[in-house]
Amino acid sequence: MVEENITLFVKNRTIRYFLVSIPIIIIVTLGLWSLNVNYILLVRDVAIDHIKRYHPETVDLLIHLTWSGGKDETGEFMDKEHYIYTSSGWIIEITFPISSNPEYEIKVDYSSIRSGSVGVPTRIIWEGTYINDEIMEKNYKIAQ
Repeated sequence: MVEENITLFVKNRTIRYFLVSIPIIIIVTLGLWSLNVNYILLVRDVAIDHIKRYHPETVDLLIHLTWSGGKDETGEFMDKEHYIYTSSGWIIEITFPISSNPEYEIKVDYSSIRSGSVGVPTRIIWEGTYINDEIMEKNYKIAQ
């Protein structure tokens, strides 16, 4: 916190002001928010890389993706953060408690019907967690 004393002399009177710089606090808060969002994107990308590596049948479905989405502001998750990202039939949900070093719960859902693909309908559901820079697969299902 930056503090500053200012003394003004107006019409033979001395006026003293004590200022606290709030913009610096806001910048720090926005900086922490930015770090948090970047970490969420890292968790998302690590999950996708894991799926590609251990389930090669998904590789062709996971190329040239452009993700959109972000924080879910519906308030549905009490005491948790919830992020949703979508791209070409894929939906990724990342949920975690508001705490230091949280365990990130990740659900990845693909539907060829949602993607607009023609042919044999395909559905993929992957669930896992990410904590301490390690990803763990809990469940993987593919149906055609």
